[in-house]
Amino acid sequence: IPQESYSITHPVFFGAALQDHLCVPALFDRAHQQTVNGPFTRKEFAGDHWLILSHAKEVNEELEAWATKL
Repeated sequence: IPQESYSITHPVFFGAALQDHLCVPALFDRAHQQTVNGPFTRKEFAGDHWLILSHAKEVNEELEAWATKL
């Protein structure tokens, strides 16, 4: 598969869980820079790996605000 096929051109929302020790958000920053060529939003949350469970209200509010701007 050619590398140009990995390019993401649609809007992307990334919820960074700052206390996640499995999927450290900083590890994804370079990948996002290399693959996302469309609108990119990165929001940080003081949560762990199960962010959507522990911070559901915050994540949903940010996601809804982001989606309504599309």
